[in-house]
Amino acid sequence: MPANFREIAEFQRREAARHFALAQQARDRKSRSEAEYHTQMAVHHARTAVEQEKGMTQPLGYKPAPQNPNRWNPEPRLPAALAWLLSVFRGAERFATSVRQLM
Repeated sequence: MPANFREIAEFQRREAARHFALAQQARDRKSRSEAEYHTQMAVHHARTAVEQEKGMTQPLGYKPAPQNPNRWNPEPRLPAALAWLLSVFRGAERFATSVRQLM
């Protein structure tokens, strides 16, 4: 595996081309599973090459924003009319309870 960043990206591109050629040969032999495997590997290497090139263009100290998939999402807000109606019903229930306790 090369150590230079440009060489790594070039290596990934060559691997993608090699796997794509192997996938084409497998398709010619009617081997669908092998063709699918080599196609997935070609896509993987192509994406890695693009990511490597993107990493080379960013400045040294650059840190991407953290992605937190477990972040808590607040519940959706109720429409104002529905919230008002619920508060009226709760107030009526409390009033009825207090009247019952007085009697």
